[in-house]
Amino acid sequence: MEIGKYLYRADVICDYVPVISTVSTIVNLFQKFFVIPYLNRDYVNSSYYYSYLNQKSTNRCISLLVPIIGNIIVGIFDFKYRNYNNENFMREATQQNI
Repeated sequence: MEIGKYLYRADVICDYVPVISTVSTIVNLFQKFFVIPYLNRDYVNSSYYYSYLNQKSTNRCISLLVPIIGNIIVGIFDFKYRNYNNENFMREATQQNI
């Protein structure tokens, strides 16, 4: 597995761990605003990790800078978003079977 996928997975896990998420997010914001703009666009789009960071919401990063409260907010948002997508998927699947 390419290292970009490991970095992606590590970042996703860090988003849910208080204090570690704050440190991880500082690194993410630095890369997002001071590294990615200077990289070749084709390289960013082909890199699993950099394309993930480029698409990662700045609001999510700002929330994660606040330990515990930010993690709770992001966790609730992720849970709600995931449930919404699952409901839509189930609704579409049942409509296609009828």
